[in-house]
Amino acid sequence: MRLSLIVLALSLALVGALVAALPAEAADDWSLAAFLKQESGWKGHGVGSSITETSTTHMPNMPNIPNMPSIPGMPKDGKMVSTTKTTLSKITKDGYVLAVETRSMGRTIKSTQTEKLAKNIKPKFTDGGEGTVKIGGTDYTCKIMVVANMKELMDGSLPSGGGGRGGMAPQMGKGKLYVHAKLGVLKMETTMSVMGQAGTMVQQTTKLAATHKIGEKTYAGREITTTVSFSMGTIKSSSVTSNALPIHSLKKVANSEMMGRKSKTVTEVSAYVKKPLAATTGGVPAKKPAKEPAK
Repeated sequence: MRLSLIVLALSLALVGALVAALPAEAADDWSLAAFLKQESGWKGHGVGSSITETSTTHMPNMPNIPNMPSIPGMPKDGKMVSTTKTTLSKITKDGYVLAVETRSMGRTIKSTQTEKLAKNIKPKFTDGGEGTVKIGGTDYTCKIMVVANMKELMDGSLPSGGGGRGGMAPQMGKGKLYVHAKLGVLKMETTMSVMGQAGTMVQQTTKLAATHKIGEKTYAGREITTTVSFSMGTIKSSSVTSNALPIHSLKKVANSEMMGRKSKTVTEVSAYVKKPLAATTGGVPAKKPAKEPAK
């Protein structure tokens, strides 16, 4: 049972990582070039900008798991709520310094992270011919781009952990991108394994137009559906995704079933504050003017 919970946690992290890997150059740029550049969503934001995510996980069978240790703050109904606020605290030539505060089960965890200005991924693609992606009853003909190891496209976005067959770090296999001439990247698929459990992951656009409301403002994007399949179960996540905000997944609903046990997690952006750039050039602090020599 502990194995299934760990695989579940890592798989959900993988779903989030793949969504985070979506192109972020502009609100409507889903091209392969933008996908590979992976410019940070914090571009154009000033210090003090912030975004808050609220996540609710319901695992109704949790109290019945044999030998499950008691966790302080864990509700008896198996419903867990957490909030994570990420604030842009500094912009440097190397990236965006972020202050992250997570509150869950009565605890507050603070950390500092740095996000690159852009990743500029350069994988080695081979031609996979053509394929189709069905969206809303319409077939879109795409060029298939094949990469020997999907890890090349993730570029550090994967959850970390011990390597090897029994390690917690996901082992990625061959990956494919389905790229439409006008609509850009519409689908990704790959093989992978987590702690020796072989699986597959398929992520594709299921709606070309989707919206999510934050406060009084509505943001437009696409609906992205991700399916992770293992021998012990599956996870299916549907996300309203927009490249206009620092966190591209505006609302994500993930349903999982592992070894007969079901869970549902809803994660959505609940607050967003964008501060103007001040005394910066292209998202990087401008150089201070040289002092005039004394007369």
